[in-house]
Amino acid sequence: MRPEIIVNPSLPRLDGKATFGRSLSFLKPLIVLLCLLLFTACSSSDGDSTPAENPADTQTVAGNATKGPLANADVTVFALDTGSEDLLGTEIASGVTDSQAKIAVDLPVDTEGLLVVRVTANEDTTDLTTGQPPVLTRLSTIAEASEWLAGQPVYATPLSHMAVQIAASNIGGGGDISNAQIRSSLARAQRVVRNTVGFGLLDDATDENGPIDLFRTAPVLTNDAVEASARQRTLRYRKASEAIAAVIANISGSTETTAIETLFDSLTDDLADGRVDDTDLANSLETAQPESLPIPNAPDNQTVGDTLTIINTERTAVGVDNDEVENLAAADDEISQSGTADSGLTSADIAGEVAEVSLEAAPGAAGNLALTGGEAKEPLVFEVGVDDEITVTASATEGFAFSRWTESDVQQSLQSSYTFTVEGDTALIAEFAASLGIQADPPTGGSPSAGQGFFDPGTSVTLAANAAPGFEFFAWVDGNGERPGVFAENENLLTPATFTMPDTPLNLIAVYEFIALTEPDTEQGEVTRTFDENGNVFLTATPQAGFVFAQWVDQDGVILGTQREDFQVDLAGLDAESVITAEFVEAPAQTAAWGQFNWGEATWQ
Repeated sequence: MRPEIIVNPSLPRLDGKATFGRSLSFLKPLIVLLCLLLFTACSSSDGDSTPAENPADTQTVAGNATKGPLANADVTVFALDTGSEDLLGTEIASGVTDSQAKIAVDLPVDTEGLLVVRVTANEDTTDLTTGQPPVLTRLSTIAEASEWLAGQPVYATPLSHMAVQIAASNIGGGGDISNAQIRSSLARAQRVVRNTVGFGLLDDATDENGPIDLFRTAPVLTNDAVEASARQRTLRYRKASEAIAAVIANISGSTETTAIETLFDSLTDDLADGRVDDTDLANSLETAQPESLPIPNAPDNQTVGDTLTIINTERTAVGVDNDEVENLAAADDEISQSGTADSGLTSADIAGEVAEVSLEAAPGAAGNLALTGGEAKEPLVFEVGVDDEITVTASATEGFAFSRWTESDVQQSLQSSYTFTVEGDTALIAEFAASLGIQADPPTGGSPSAGQGFFDPGTSVTLAANAAPGFEFFAWVDGNGERPGVFAENENLLTPATFTMPDTPLNLIAVYEFIALTEPDTEQGEVTRTFDENGNVFLTATPQAGFVFAQWVDQDGVILGTQREDFQVDLAGLDAESVITAEFVEAPAQTAAWGQFNWGEATWQ
């Protein structure tokens, strides 16, 4: 038998003169109050007063300033402006570092674009490592406003300051240049710093997170440094920061702030073209042995080699109270090399270079794509800075799942959010898998499966019907009960069945026939079966004239029940050998005079 396919307030009105008069009397105090407020406002509009700040319009953003951690320093935030030689544009906000050297600035929530964050020591500023005034009194870093407002801290160190100044020397005062070129210049300025005064600590080839980002990597332990890899990056960055200060102090032959800072500025200026041109300074940099050099003004004569111990000791001072943040463990953290006079980059390189990144979804309607860190030239085509780090994201639409990012058919990432360093023009394709939905009809008929729920378009898919006991697979159909287009004629009757996944979501139905039922002698009666929404099977026996239904029995003659209509089959009790039979008996001549047939005595009662 072919199975049946089931595709599943008002104010009081003022009337009359008397009421109107009372309303004027009621309004007199309000009129007086309004006049007083207007008078007060007018008397304070002479320019001497300032409007009150609206806390709702700002958000406190965070970070840290560290050579050693700088407590109680001034913080000023400027819009990055390439029309200014030092990149310092309009002042946007100001704040301080607190007693734990944490930056606290109330930044307007509508702030956009790149920002220069300048930390300046004052008479109350203390280097928490030495307990003394800092030997470097100006530290700078770069913040992306949207990231900062979203919770990404920024960090100012001697090395981030050098990167900002080197970029400023190459693009500052140059007028209006693209955001992508600015990002490229900043990224390449970081490379100059890492290559020359990173001392082998900032470009660890074994670090899966890539080079140290001088603007975003924490130089002190934070409450977020739960992962050992994050703490190791902190150690490497902090040690390089302590090392450059120690090297400069050693070359200058002084521990005085003026001498150290003057030479530090000279080195930074000299690196503006990517290399140290001053021969004496270059030689001193390349022959210095930072590991054994003393940290300027350290009270216990600690050296750069003691940085690990210093970081662990200062954790309370910088506000780390998360027990999940372990101390740095003894590790191979010795500085691997001296400074290098030549970074390998030129002024032309540091001035920045732009590239184009295009994004495409495959299939086209399968997902939405976005890029952070570039400027859109047209839909899904972006101008980005070479050597800058950007992030592309892909989100699947209904019926699809993200698979991978590829370029020229080469897999780049299996993560829907993919961050990478731009090397040049790039064409990325976000590949998506289409969903394959499979249902059983009836639901209890079997467990159809393809092994997974999503498949890349064009891949071969194998379906298995896996019929339940008492059922037999009949066909694969679509929602209309027809042969799906992915199957050739009669191929949908097979199990296992193989087809090629289309580039759109696909829903299939495996139809099963209930076979644990023998067909009765049609001269005696008929049997019909029905299914409810849960797949339960119900049998109804209809006797022919001259016959009456007696009972349901199994393959061993065991009586299962005597309910003629809508008898529910115990599906859990079926196995591959199960057979259900409807038994009919001849009715006596005068059926109305008889009751039920007694099988034990073979008589009508």
